[in-house]
Amino acid sequence: MNKILYFLTGGLLLGGCSLTERTDLEVSPKPTLTVAYRCLNDRGVNVANDEVEGMDIFVFDPAGRFLRRMEADRRTVTDPAGVRLLEGVPPGLYTVAAYANANRLVLPELVPGESVADDLIVAEHGRDTCPDADRLLHSLDRFEVRRGEPSVQRAELSRRYFRVELTITGAEHLGVSAERIAVLFTGIPAGVDCEGDPLDERTVFSPRLEVTPQGFAASFGVYRFRSKDDVRMILRAADETVAQVDLGEYIAQRIPEVDLRNDREITLPIHIDITSAGISVSIEDWNGQQVQLPVIGE
Repeated sequence: MNKILYFLTGGLLLGGCSLTERTDLEVSPKPTLTVAYRCLNDRGVNVANDEVEGMDIFVFDPAGRFLRRMEADRRTVTDPAGVRLLEGVPPGLYTVAAYANANRLVLPELVPGESVADDLIVAEHGRDTCPDADRLLHSLDRFEVRRGEPSVQRAELSRRYFRVELTITGAEHLGVSAERIAVLFTGIPAGVDCEGDPLDERTVFSPRLEVTPQGFAASFGVYRFRSKDDVRMILRAADETVAQVDLGEYIAQRIPEVDLRNDREITLPIHIDITSAGISVSIEDWNGQQVQLPVIGE
């Protein structure tokens, strides 16, 4: 009888210990970090499934040192359950930088435990001219990771590029063959830093012009620039510059209320009209009105 009671009591104690440990793990698991990403359009709709092709995520520890890099595809990024970035790490404030759709842009090779956020520069390298920009999305967040019930943190991706819709009419007045006509966008930042701000390093964009019944057209992207940046659009015929306009000045004068670091979708519709009397350049503003840009030189 005593043996039976002993085994029963021992079994209950063991079972109680197991239950206590299991409950403790459920209530106070090791610190984890799971992040759910979204990308909003101007109407406030999450369009991440349409906008994100893939993403590179960089995580820095509470001391600011690089911890790990993770590559995620569209399915992983858009999973409502979020992306599990960390598990079983010490509590603290972790910095997470994410870059989506960085295909042409060069991502750095950071060294765990040594590199810091300032080393995270994403840029075009070794290119004389670029035909198009990556549809770059970016986020930078600092998340408090603590012991307790796991939760999903939220992060919003913002656009780091402009779309340009370029049309040209009257190109025959330039007196050169179509393949010798080019439009250059100079002074464009070559990429962004960890904060998502434009780099001081510059590059040149030259879109591929498509022949249309009216002349030429191009739809392409450039990395976001600021009003203080000396960004110019230059029209060239053969080796001669025939016209140029200051786009940075236009941004400063016409849309000073726009925060170029926010998530707004920005498209610059630019039209170049060439006649025997001269060249005019116009851009459609936010209200759908055509604004004439002063031509610097012809």
